[in-house]
Amino acid sequence: AAGGADITATTLLLDHLSSDKSWDMGEKAAFHFLEKNPKTGVFLHFPEAFSLDATEFLHGFYGRIGPGFRHVGGAVSSEAAGGYCHFTEKGMGKRGGTFALIEGMSIGVDFTHGYYPIGGPVILTRSEGKRILELNFIPAAEKYRDIIREATGKDVKEVALHPLGIPGFRGELIVRDLVRINTDGSLECIMSIPELSPLLVLRGTKAGVFKGINKMCRRLKKDGISPRFILAFDCITKKSLLREMLHAEPA
Repeated sequence: AAGGADITATTLLLDHLSSDKSWDMGEKAAFHFLEKNPKTGVFLHFPEAFSLDATEFLHGFYGRIGPGFRHVGGAVSSEAAGGYCHFTEKGMGKRGGTFALIEGMSIGVDFTHGYYPIGGPVILTRSEGKRILELNFIPAAEKYRDIIREATGKDVKEVALHPLGIPGFRGELIVRDLVRINTDGSLECIMSIPELSPLLVLRGTKAGVFKGINKMCRRLKKDGISPRFILAFDCITKKSLLREMLHAEPA
C-alpha cells in the first residue's frame, strides 16, 4: 500500500477481454484515465493471461495517453479461482483485467531475468499475431531448434528454458517467453513481437537469476529514490529453470 496527501489513484475493471481487440482495449483504458486530465503518473496493468496481446494493448494505450506515464504490471492467471481474481473498489470481474493510474507517487522501475544469449542474432521475418512463423526466412521452429542444438548439443526439451531476447536501446535484453512449438512449425509466443525485430535465443542458470536480482536491487537504490517499499513481480515461467529453488528467489 502507498499513501500521502498528493497521491491519487483511478482504477478500471474490464471483463471478458479479447486478444483480437487488444489495441482497442488499450485506447479504452487511456480514454477512461484521461477523464481525470492527468499529466504524469504510473500505469498499473494486470490483464488475464492470454486474454490480451500486451504489445498491442500498450501501443493503443500510449497512442492516446502520451509518453508521460511509466507502466508496471504483467499477466495473471485466474484458473485456480474459477476465473475470478480481478477486483477494484467497484467489485469483481471474470477473466478480464485490473488497471490503475496512480499520480503523485515517485517510483523506480527495473527488471532482471538472468538469461544470456546463445548463438548469433536472427531476424523475425514473418509472424501472425503471437505466432512466429519464420526466422531468417526459415521455418521458426526449425531455426530455433538448430540454434539450441549447435549451442548445447541437445534438442529442445522445454521452451521455457530457452526464451527469446529482444536487444534494447541500452544493451539490455527484453525477454519474450515461448508457450510452445506448434505442429505447423511455428513458435507460440506469450505476446506478439513486431516483424523485422532482431532476436536472440536465450539460456539461463540458477546462479545467473540470483545474481541478476542482486544487481537490480542495487540499481534501484541508486535511482535517485529513497524507497519505502519494493513491489516485486516474479514470473512463473522461471519455474522450469529454478525448480526446487523457486521459492528461495524472493529471499
